[in-house]
Amino acid sequence: MAQIAGWVASDASAAGEHAEAERIYRLGMSAAQAAEDGVLSGNVAGSLAYQWSNTGRKADAVGLARAALEDAGPGAPAKARALHLDRVAWAHTRAGQDRPAMTALGEAAEALSENSAGTASPSHLYWMDAGELQVMGARVYTELRRPLRAVPLLTDVLGRYDASRARELALYLSWLAVSYADANEPEAAAGTAGRMLALAQSGSERTAERTRIVLDRLRAYRDVPEVAEQLASRAPSELAVRRPESTPGRFRPPPATAKPHPDEAALAQHNDSATANDRCVQQDAPCYQIFTHCGRRSWFSSHSSHTPNAA
Repeated sequence: MAQIAGWVASDASAAGEHAEAERIYRLGMSAAQAAEDGVLSGNVAGSLAYQWSNTGRKADAVGLARAALEDAGPGAPAKARALHLDRVAWAHTRAGQDRPAMTALGEAAEALSENSAGTASPSHLYWMDAGELQVMGARVYTELRRPLRAVPLLTDVLGRYDASRARELALYLSWLAVSYADANEPEAAAGTAGRMLALAQSGSERTAERTRIVLDRLRAYRDVPEVAEQLASRAPSELAVRRPESTPGRFRPPPATAKPHPDEAALAQHNDSATANDRCVQQDAPCYQIFTHCGRRSWFSSHSSHTPNAA
């Protein structure tokens, strides 16, 4: 529930409720840790790492994504390991680390190949399959400016994708449009962008941001008639790429006067470890300590030299 609520908060508004999403994710992680469910805790942590990757906290995101993978453990279900490794790949991608990103993608594919019809998987991973992993890999290759790898993956998936899932389809088309532009195929990029823009009216901040990114990439080909037509049909606000508003580096705790959320207070009352975790946060602990218990083994005990990104 925390993972879904956090995702909605991160995606729902024009400003992006990133602070609220982070609070929800932290609450979900505390609850999963209290239940000693490393797979679920890792899933929620991976969602927060994904948010950090997309809002400027790139080094922190790499650390947290790898921590989520470690917390889930080597015995985690195949689908869980594949998802965690994909988030590791995305974090490295956003940090500009090509080789680790592609290595993690390969490991994710290997993990998912171990899943079979009789393999038990958590119910919250019902959606994770080879097609979704293929799209995730294509996004990584698009971001790394490797269109020869991205375009075949995306065209294959989109050729059989459920057209009723308009928001997801719009997002995936946006990656294909950018890949075509990177491949110096502006006509194909413009055509794909047109399909994407027709679907990108869901009110999602992610689709709005992807719209701005696609149109920004098309501007390099503004002399191509198909591209010029797409650019001319858009509002000026859509042509400005919004930069991440979150500040990289340490997590900033709420002001001392802020009241704890009722759910957090209830959880802390009945879970001493959650209370200890809250003390770590209030002490402005580095990002790699926020979601661990004071005095206990940190997710990053094997990476004690990690320094949060302060750039």
